[in-house]
Amino acid sequence: MGLKILVADDSATVRHLILKFLEEEDYEIVTTTDSANVVDLIDEINPDLVISDIMMPGMDGYTFVRHIRREKTRESLPVIIMSTKSKETMEDLFVSYDISGYLQKPFVKEQLVALIEKALE
Repeated sequence: MGLKILVADDSATVRHLILKFLEEEDYEIVTTTDSANVVDLIDEINPDLVISDIMMPGMDGYTFVRHIRREKTRESLPVIIMSTKSKETMEDLFVSYDISGYLQKPFVKEQLVALIEKALE
């Protein structure tokens, strides 16, 4: 297994799509539907990258990123945020949160893989 990626999205369809897109890549994928436990899960599994939906029940993406950036051990963890909103609408909001990438839904495999590779450089 290669690098570990944590995918947080309440949509089973999106989680399945990401797993399908990355099945041929050399990544270990861990998924969760619950944003409230994402921070604890990060500490438990120590992922190399997190991909998270911005709008999830329990904790939105803004709060999630603020939580993970509070800890020195997680401040450099690459995070890719997903949303149906346009990149132009959302991108400025994440400059201060040091987001590694933004993925607008719907997306294709090539977009996902390119963002992951860039974030892991």
